[in-house]
Amino acid sequence: GGGIWNWLDPITPIKALWEISRNRSDIKLLFIGIKHPDPKLPQMKKCLEAIKLSQELDLYEKNIFFNEWTAYDTRQSLLLESDIGLSIHQERIETEFSYRTRVMDYIWAGLPVITTTGDSIAKMVKEENIGEVVKYEDTHQLARVIESMLENRSLQDIYKKNLKKIRSRFYWENVSEPLVNYCTNAHYAVDKAKTSELIDIQNSRISRIINKYFEGMANVLVITRNRSKDAEILTNGAVGKAFYVELGKELEKVSVSGEKEDTVGQLKLKITQRTKFDGIILNNAFSSMKPRFFYDLVNVLSMKIKKGGMFFFSVPENRGLLERLGEGKNISKSDIRIDDFTVEFILKNGDFEVLDKGIWDKVESAQELTGETDFGEVYGKNELFELFEINPDQQDFEKLKLLSRFDILESEEFASDRSVRGRLRKYMYAISSIYFENLRKSYNESIKSINNNIQIQINNEINQLNRKNRERMVLIYYNIFKSLYNEIKGLGYDISSLKCLLEDIIAEKKMKQSVDIDQQIEVLLRDLESIDRMMGLSISFKYFVARKK
Repeated sequence: GGGIWNWLDPITPIKALWEISRNRSDIKLLFIGIKHPDPKLPQMKKCLEAIKLSQELDLYEKNIFFNEWTAYDTRQSLLLESDIGLSIHQERIETEFSYRTRVMDYIWAGLPVITTTGDSIAKMVKEENIGEVVKYEDTHQLARVIESMLENRSLQDIYKKNLKKIRSRFYWENVSEPLVNYCTNAHYAVDKAKTSELIDIQNSRISRIINKYFEGMANVLVITRNRSKDAEILTNGAVGKAFYVELGKELEKVSVSGEKEDTVGQLKLKITQRTKFDGIILNNAFSSMKPRFFYDLVNVLSMKIKKGGMFFFSVPENRGLLERLGEGKNISKSDIRIDDFTVEFILKNGDFEVLDKGIWDKVESAQELTGETDFGEVYGKNELFELFEINPDQQDFEKLKLLSRFDILESEEFASDRSVRGRLRKYMYAISSIYFENLRKSYNESIKSINNNIQIQINNEINQLNRKNRERMVLIYYNIFKSLYNEIKGLGYDISSLKCLLEDIIAEKKMKQSVDIDQQIEVLLRDLESIDRMMGLSISFKYFVARKK
């Protein structure tokens, strides 16, 4: 059935039929497709080898037939006139992950199946008893199986009866049921679920900080770049009412004169008409903070915070390529990235008192946040140096028992003394020796049990470490591939932008006009931030919590 592709094995069936044809001529082999319906695709090498071998064995158009191609709607005409369906393939890595749709045609037509071992179809054929499974490239076995299956009518009836039983399993309404169920009740894959959990854990830290300082406030101003994303993270039921100001891309536009518009001024216009707030939350609304910009921002926001009100803000730190090639290029003293001392000085100058500050660059222990010990410390402390924190499982420990003897009655002292007193003494020692006899062997058995228990504990610790490391690898691989995928998607845009930039520079040089290269390169440097995130170079976030005096 189907076509003859290079990963299949048409050679073994041809050799098997040649072996059969030496004794009988009533068995025919048909390949129902050798030429792909797409004329652009040439015949495969295996197909040409199969035709050539059948000709050399003088079986071509006598016992073996090759049809150019059989249309899907007419394939049943050939299948229903056949007695056996073959699916013979080579031993390749493709085999384990393949699913032979030609076998689905055989099941639909009620044909007993002969297939090669190694794939899921072969397992099904064997378990459901709908045919025979043969070894790779075993000509003699295949020839014997074909003959015996054709001659044994009762065996054919068994195969066909079992085929009828399993046929409904492959109806569309049945095979599509898991997909329909998933579409109606979708859930994350295991690796993505872990990543989603980590994101929630990271966000929960921000929520805990805000809950601590903003809980019970009547109204809070939230300045955000993504309202839908921050709504749940920032408020989380901590405040009575939150007023959102979403900073869109319009604040990053460049004016006609070539200079950036007044971002703080635009923000001031957005909040001027509002009343004063109990607190203001600014969570990564700006990709960077410069001293001059932060000074103007604090002056504007301080006018909108009530006395005793809270101010929370966080900003990411760029520590990779963006800093080296972008922000770190030709910067003036007034544009230096803001540091902790400058932040606190500006806040103090704006009549604020800093209550809390910090930096986070990894996910905290999930156990502290959720109480779940299974998810545990995927990105927490290093268990390799803290094995003592893995508690022993008492169920695996064997009980220590006194199981042995301690024989002292064969000593010379008891053997030489045959008096009544000596016999009485030996009798008393015999009673007490039971304890010592058991004590000696008990010690040996106890040491064995302790060794066994230690070995079990070590194995348990290794298994736990392996499980946690596997979780780490799943998360690491998932994030790497996801990041690489996103970066590759933008590669075409970057290349086209670079091409346009170079073309403009060449054109400007030909016209002998001055070129502001720094201004044009700035567009390309924007993507360096995402590259830093992908490489783990920009993962640190600063946050500050201050109270208006």
